[in-house]
Amino acid sequence: MTRSTAADANATEHCIGVADLQRYLAGLADLQRDSRTGNAALAAAIRSLVDALKPYRSRPALELPELLAGLVAPRQPKPTQRKPPVELPSDLTTLTEAAVERMLADNRYLKSQLADLGFQRFGISRSRLCRLPKAEAVEAIRAALEHQRSLDAISQQAQAAGRRRSEGYAEDTPPSTRSPFRHTPPATVP
Repeated sequence: MTRSTAADANATEHCIGVADLQRYLAGLADLQRDSRTGNAALAAAIRSLVDALKPYRSRPALELPELLAGLVAPRQPKPTQRKPPVELPSDLTTLTEAAVERMLADNRYLKSQLADLGFQRFGISRSRLCRLPKAEAVEAIRAALEHQRSLDAISQQAQAAGRRRSEGYAEDTPPSTRSPFRHTPPATVP
């Protein structure tokens, strides 16, 4: 007997059969059947696998992939993401505050669409919004909108104050005597 023939014969002797695999799986199912420490659903699934292997009991376990290849249904492609019931506007960065409010009030927008709105319009992390429940994501975007409104109000007040200061200077006042601060000379004490 040549060396390779002896190795092949030795491999055949040590190759486990489907019957051996069934015995192992049946023991594993028995261990999992215990209601306190096991998993009854797993035990039932393993038992059904043991039963499914019965027609192949006399075959070597190494042949199982070839034998079962025709029985296994090909994987179905994952279903495509559902189409959103409402389309987002093309440019979320230029939406008015009223448009943002309408979007937040409309329950037809998906959470992923709201995450896009929050990211593009307010710079909120998309992953943060996706981790939140939809109601909390809406509130986070609403809070960002209120923050923007506050900043706009402060900016408008600052611009108005600047205009009032600049209008307070007389046109004929030389630039060297203009001060950015209103200064009234102190009253003279008699």
